[in-house]
Amino acid sequence: MFLDCLTETSDAQQEYAIGGLCNLSLDKQIKDYILKNDGVKLVMQCLSSSNEETVLSAITTLMFLMTPESKNELTSVVIVDAMLRFAQSSNPRLRNLANVYLLDYCPPSQVQTTLETQQQWANQAGAKTTQQWANQAEAQTAPVHASLPFQPADKTS
Repeated sequence: MFLDCLTETSDAQQEYAIGGLCNLSLDKQIKDYILKNDGVKLVMQCLSSSNEETVLSAITTLMFLMTPESKNELTSVVIVDAMLRFAQSSNPRLRNLANVYLLDYCPPSQVQTTLETQQQWANQAGAKTTQQWANQAEAQTAPVHASLPFQPADKTS
């Protein structure tokens, strides 16, 4: 039911649906169901919502859905691109959660690949270079690293 409601045009229904999925997605059976029924694509669509709570729940749900089998899908260029953009947000909740996603779930090589893809898109649009994107991303993540009571583990697997 929650998966079906993610495609609703009502912002409220979409917010409650992704919130429900977020709350349930740590359960192994429900996680498996979501992953086997194209749930990642549906959750990904919530990243473009104008509703802050919907986006925050979508990012958290993606974190909860991470498994060795789903990692490639959950660290795709499209998702990492969204997280890099959210990491530059003026909204601290969104910025911090996106940075956690990038630090804890995305291999550095995938972030680099996404930055290179952004450069290609930018060159086509006449916007920022990869180095400018990288500098902004680094500037945004540095304060988060400094404020954490621990340093994030290097997750290479």
